[in-house]
Amino acid sequence: MAEIDFTQLSPAELDAMLDLPAMQPPSDQFSNFDNPPNQNGLAIGVIAACTSVVVLCLGIRLYAKLALMRKAQVQEYLIVAAFLVHIAGVFYTACLPLLKISILLEWLGMFVPRGTRNWFFWSAWIMIGIQAAFGIAIIIALNLACIPTRKKWEFWLPGKCFNAHNVETASAAFQLASDCFVLFIPQKIIWDLKMSWKKRLGVSFIFSLGVLACVSAAFRLAVTIDYADAVDSIYNIGPVCFWAFAEMTCGFIVVCVPCIPKILIESGTWRKMKRGLGMSTTAGGSGATPKHTGNSSAVRSKNLRSANDSYQELDDHTEMKNLGSSESAEYLHTPRARLENGIVRTTQVAVTHDSDVNSEETMRYTTARDPRMQWR
Repeated sequence: MAEIDFTQLSPAELDAMLDLPAMQPPSDQFSNFDNPPNQNGLAIGVIAACTSVVVLCLGIRLYAKLALMRKAQVQEYLIVAAFLVHIAGVFYTACLPLLKISILLEWLGMFVPRGTRNWFFWSAWIMIGIQAAFGIAIIIALNLACIPTRKKWEFWLPGKCFNAHNVETASAAFQLASDCFVLFIPQKIIWDLKMSWKKRLGVSFIFSLGVLACVSAAFRLAVTIDYADAVDSIYNIGPVCFWAFAEMTCGFIVVCVPCIPKILIESGTWRKMKRGLGMSTTAGGSGATPKHTGNSSAVRSKNLRSANDSYQELDDHTEMKNLGSSESAEYLHTPRARLENGIVRTTQVAVTHDSDVNSEETMRYTTARDPRMQWR
């Protein structure tokens, strides 16, 4: 077939030629065009499972952001755009950059205080720029792999094509590297937080779900390399699509799952879970034992209306509640109402005074020289 000049064939001859098998079957194998063996069941199962996970994750995030927080940010628009691209055409090259950018923007809001320009800030923004530029470049390169574009499927037309498999391999390798970047960049900040190691471990676990994306990206890169050397590209493209689908699904998991604790806390499910496990929920609650600390010793009491010279240490995941203006750090009054859904918030102010020895000596000298200074 390679020696045939397709441009010299009539339309009828061209149709007859294209109806033939693309290549001869391997030895001891016979083509079955009536009922060919396939793995459509596996394909349908993988696609259905991944799509269900993506829809669930997107629903969780939109509920947390729009229904609970009532705030839509740039990340939400990027995630919805990635979802539409993902559902409409499983467009790997556009979907992943949108997801990675939304993840990094989300983490910039979490880990970088407003106005701060630290290593996390610059690293995240540099990766955002690289993702955007690389994604656009890959899309343009794949669409210009053949000139004219029709030559990609009408291979007999005159024109030029370059090997698009090299571009696909480069894209898979870059996405694997960026997945590893997204996985490791928040870990240092998480483990530097001033909280117990158990809480840091829990937060680290939530932000470590990106390891699933790294595994999927590694397999996607491996099968892409094998696919580049395949003679029958259509037959061997299945594993590439499967792992690309899995990597995109993991991207939605990474960007959406951190919203689950917000839903659990706002809905009261977290408090019910802690009570069911026999854990303390809030001070003064059922089974809770708040801690009261005085000036010199620690005293435990279940009475919320305790002495005025003590403060009350409450559990996490409780709503903020302002107290009266008469409260102070030295005499912190406990609120009269039960603190079922609130915590005591205080502001600690440190005041320092530096005495000027020279000024005091000068004042004493002046007073001694001029008696009138004593009554001025």
